[in-house]
Formats: sequence, structure tokens, C-alpha cells
Amino acid sequence: MQSHEPPEAYLIPIEDGREGPKRRLKVSTIIGRAPECDVALGSARVSRRHAEVFWDGERFLVKDLDSLNGTSLGGSHIRNEVPLTSGDTIELADCRLRFELAVGSQTEVFFVEASGLSVNVATHQVRVNGLPVKLTPKEFLLVALLHARSPDVVSYEEIAISVWPELEGQVHEDNVTQLVVRLRRELNVYSTGLIVNVRGFGYRLDDTSGESA
Repeated sequence: MQSHEPPEAYLIPIEDGREGPKRRLKVSTIIGRAPECDVALGSARVSRRHAEVFWDGERFLVKDLDSLNGTSLGGSHIRNEVPLTSGDTIELADCRLRFELAVGSQTEVFFVEASGLSVNVATHQVRVNGLPVKLTPKEFLLVALLHARSPDVVSYEEIAISVWPELEGQVHEDNVTQLVVRLRRELNVYSTGLIVNVRGFGYRLDDTSGESA
């Protein structure tokens, strides 16, 4: 389900433990030092156009705009577009902003596949055939990525960059394979064959195949 109008959400500046005025998010919200930015920050370490928070029709995401000092989410440096969860802290150089969905806003953002797999990127919940699946943070990032890209194949390199942003993609293929094995183990309790290995390329979601990694 997609919506061109984003739900009510805010960025809240945090300085010395105190919250500043809320800034209502638009479809695209530019954060930076330049006065014309939607959220203008005063720090000299913040680039003129530092980062963007945007609504893609299903969820809010944050991305760095090739800033000098980088953007982090929850302490982990980001390079690509990363989904936001209410309560997340975005760090731009020495400035911090908390992302917050308004009470009563749309938070149940599910994407349902024929396999019965559903992923809620707002609350980090995963269900298979209606049953909740408990996953580690890295397992969730992997299944959310495969889910968002389904039915396309996701390469080893893209998985490494998206699941381990703090390592900037410098992850051995064996680490990706082992993470897939652990995720399969959790999902296969409820439905087998959800993740297919496309040898030499990467992985994709499927509800008919039971190939192993």
C-alpha cells in the first residue's frame, strides 16, 4: 500500500539534552547549514545540504547528501537510503535530531507477499502467515531489504552495504552467507523456501524454492 501524502512526523533537534522546536516533515525535507534548507542547523561542521529525510510512499527514509562529515543513524554511519523508525536519532556531524511519528499516525506499514511474509518497517516486526518471527537487528535489516526489492535479486555487495553500513560494505561474502543461513533458520519454522540463492549474484525472496545457501 502506497500513499503520496506522508503521515504526520517530525524532526526534533536535541542539544545538551534539551529538545528544540519540532519540524514537521514533508515528502522531502532537506537538512543542512544553508538558510534555505527545510531544517537549518547552525553548526559549522554541518554541510550546506547535509542530509535528506523523505517519504517514498510507504515509509520515511534518510540519506546523506555527500556531506563532508557524514550522517549517522543510531551511532552507525550511513551511505545509502535507510528506513527510519519512530524514536531514531539522526546525527549530522555534531548535531542530533530525533525522528518521531505523531501519536495516531500511520505506523503499521506492512508489505504482504504471496508467501505470507509481512514486514513492518516502522515497528521492526516480521510475520510469516500471521505468526510473529523474532529476529536480530541484522536479520531484520536483511529480510526488510529482500522484501523491499522482491522479486528482484539483491547482490552480495548491496546486502553488505545495507546490513553493515557501519563497515561501509567491507564485509566478506561468507558473513552474508552465514546471516542468510540464520535468517532462513528463523523463517523456515513457519514457511520453507522463502529465500533463494541465485548463485553468483545474490539472494531473492521466493515462496516455492527451498535452495540452500
